[in-house]
Amino acid sequence: MRHLVELGDGVRIGLFPVTVGEYSLFVRAGGRSPSVWQGDEPPRHLVDHPVTDVSWFDAMSYCRWFSDRLGWEVRLPTGDQWTTAAGGSDGRLYPWGDVFDPSRCNTWESGDARTTPVDAHPDGRSPLGVWDLAGNVWEWTAEADRGGWRALRGGSWYDTGPGVCIARRLLADPCLPTPNVGFRVVVVERR
Repeated sequence: MRHLVELGDGVRIGLFPVTVGEYSLFVRAGGRSPSVWQGDEPPRHLVDHPVTDVSWFDAMSYCRWFSDRLGWEVRLPTGDQWTTAAGGSDGRLYPWGDVFDPSRCNTWESGDARTTPVDAHPDGRSPLGVWDLAGNVWEWTAEADRGGWRALRGGSWYDTGPGVCIARRLLADPCLPTPNVGFRVVVVERR
């Protein structure tokens, strides 16, 4: 399937975070639009950027909608799946290796001070070829703590180099959408 990378056992992860353009299909089908949009219409200049201002619950609604549309199970990645996609299973600090390089991702050092297109940093891909796993937007995952907060992975455009390393995770209120948080999906073949 296009734009998915095999992780094993019938699980595939999105090559990119879910984009504004992809999310707009969900909004047009009745999903909640991010507060920064004008109704159901996304900002046209951001269609290839990761969607932001979505809560964990919004991301889960998108997954249910996409599951129904695709016919396979679509969900948020577990922490282990996200780490595998990022290349962290071999202990590396960043998807590309152990030395931070702001030209490989969108962080504070990059100077963009906002999201960038999901394919803007080809040299930042992980060993599996997955894009944008360091910087640009934090990504909701299926991980949770005992209080119900959800884990974010990957860091964002607002973080500095140490904040986007693979091992870092941040707990967040699942009800709170913010301008530096998005998500990517995993697809599981129904057997």
